[in-house]
Amino acid sequence: MTFIEEFCFLAGFGLLLLAFVVGLLLLVRPALIIRLNTRLSKSFSLRRSSQFLEVPKNIDRLFYRHHIIMGVIISLTSAYVLYYFSLVYDPSVIAEYAKSTANALVIDILINTLRVLMLICSAVILGLGIVILFRPSLLKRLELWANRWISTRQISRSLSTERDQVNQLVYKYPHFVGLIITLVSLYAASRLFLLYTQ
Repeated sequence: MTFIEEFCFLAGFGLLLLAFVVGLLLLVRPALIIRLNTRLSKSFSLRRSSQFLEVPKNIDRLFYRHHIIMGVIISLTSAYVLYYFSLVYDPSVIAEYAKSTANALVIDILINTLRVLMLICSAVILGLGIVILFRPSLLKRLELWANRWISTRQISRSLSTERDQVNQLVYKYPHFVGLIITLVSLYAASRLFLLYTQ
């Protein structure tokens, strides 16, 4: 048995043992588990933690002030990528490796698709780099189209809604839930142990 399998077994067995203890405590002393759950149940506001993402940061002035440096960096980087994937890149090395695997055709298609994608992207970025270098004002229309603000607060609002149905079920029927947790954890632990010993 490998280290990862051993670790997965021990972690699973430990979690099942913890579930068994929680189930027994719900059967014997439900007030203790309910008190512990009330103490550990804390809600975290995503609105507060994602507030810094909601503040717009305008770097347009900095970009336009140093457009020559930015244009040179972007143009040189994309020109090198274009040169590498059109003249230096040798897919035969990877293709030779791919022949020994079962999915040789899929890997070959992925290699060629990656090369074509890199060539197209680097050519487009090279064009943008040249425009940034000589005439950055041509990007104003593209910039107006691309600069759209997306509120993360609206998207994550559903994550902030508290769902307490499971807790209410445990509070209402602690003995019944404890019995189910105990039986299920015992069954799962025995199946895991049998699987481990085979």
